[in-house]
Amino acid sequence: MNLEYKPEFEALDVATWGSMNRFGMYCSGMIDVPQCDVSCMISPGMFNDFERPSLTNEIAGLGASIYHLDGPDALQHTESVCAIDRLDMIQWMPGEGYYDDDWSALNAKIDALGKGQIFQSYYNLTASDIERMWDSYTSRKLFFHVGPKVLEELPWQ
Repeated sequence: MNLEYKPEFEALDVATWGSMNRFGMYCSGMIDVPQCDVSCMISPGMFNDFERPSLTNEIAGLGASIYHLDGPDALQHTESVCAIDRLDMIQWMPGEGYYDDDWSALNAKIDALGKGQIFQSYYNLTASDIERMWDSYTSRKLFFHVGPKVLEELPWQ
């Protein structure tokens, strides 16, 4: 673990206590959510030449990582991001005006590319949606933001 990369992790003694990210996910090492919001404005070639090596380097020093894929124009880089071996999960943020769209094809694609996913509250998932996803997605790295009503309906409660 390269603690020089993030001095705050050394100050917080991550080697002893682990760390948490903004979603409340715990890791016994360093966990972070790298992103490249400018990716929506660059070509796949530029992304692969400049951003992917940077992301690969950043992720190499982490115990767990979730890439923040931000907006429909960033989707052109999905395969490239998912090809980063040490990347664990994708946090898809559709952006204003796109939250109610059906993103199930994208979710299936990310799963097929071997990455886990964070499903935030805008998905409006039901207990049966979560069960179906758990039964059909192979990554087994799934994180759901749901309310207490949905939690009560899950069969393993």
